[in-house]
Amino acid sequence: MINNSKYVSVATVIERVYFNAGYQKVDWIEALEHIGSAIRLIGLPQVYLDKITDGSTGNVAPLEVVNFKCELPYDIVYIKQCRDYLHKIPMLYSLDNFHLNQKSVVKGDISLYGTDYTDFANITEADMLANPIATASFFNYKNTHETETINYTSDRMINGSASIANYQLMYNIQGGWMTTNFESGLVEVSYKAFATDSEGLPLIPDDEKFIRALEKYLIERVDYKLWRRGQLGADIYQHSSQERDWAIAAAKSHGNIPSIDEMESWKNMWVRLIPVINAHSDGFKSISIQERRFFK
Repeated sequence: MINNSKYVSVATVIERVYFNAGYQKVDWIEALEHIGSAIRLIGLPQVYLDKITDGSTGNVAPLEVVNFKCELPYDIVYIKQCRDYLHKIPMLYSLDNFHLNQKSVVKGDISLYGTDYTDFANITEADMLANPIATASFFNYKNTHETETINYTSDRMINGSASIANYQLMYNIQGGWMTTNFESGLVEVSYKAFATDSEGLPLIPDDEKFIRALEKYLIERVDYKLWRRGQLGADIYQHSSQERDWAIAAAKSHGNIPSIDEMESWKNMWVRLIPVINAHSDGFKSISIQERRFFK
């Protein structure tokens, strides 16, 4: 379990390299590059910060979709989930081979449609065809709050479940940009981001095994260059390489050990009589809540 309750500067790693390896000089630019590579190589999600594009303190504003695309935040590592910002409609990653063909996407501004669910009981096939975003809101609401009523609407739809898929909000990622199947609107993205200080330098968790893994990785990279130049014996470099491998493996194993609360959440998610198949629609808020069955 990585201790990510406190972050420290990468200078901590470089100082330990000076202290333990006895180097007289370490190039800071190269060191930062190597540390960044090690962080990505270890790949533990706890190392990164959780951010949401909701405009709150420390977060960027919701991403504005213009002409079916918007630019992603500069500090993004990977996306966890996306949804429409105004109406909280979840979005799915598009597997459509023709996703970029804008002739087949929903035209219009998703911000024009409200979230008044009182009219959903009276929705008609004509409404679904005329207002696809409202239809997406309708099915998202039903799936989240009234699962048992979703089936009764199928006979009032054109082609049943196929129509649900047609009104799903979709996105794709290419080269730092998100492309969507709606023309304009606002997108709320939950993502992992690099932790940085006020000067833009990386911050790392104040965790002994993780810091040690970065230290050993940096030592191995420096020793590799010295060995290539013939300035370091092969046996010494082999020792540095072995220490790096052991330290990274230890950090990965350490990071994959869940806390007691995390284990309880996982237990509640798996030990169920009725599986939760639509948790994506509410951002997985309720998936870790213990199931309660009531019998008459």
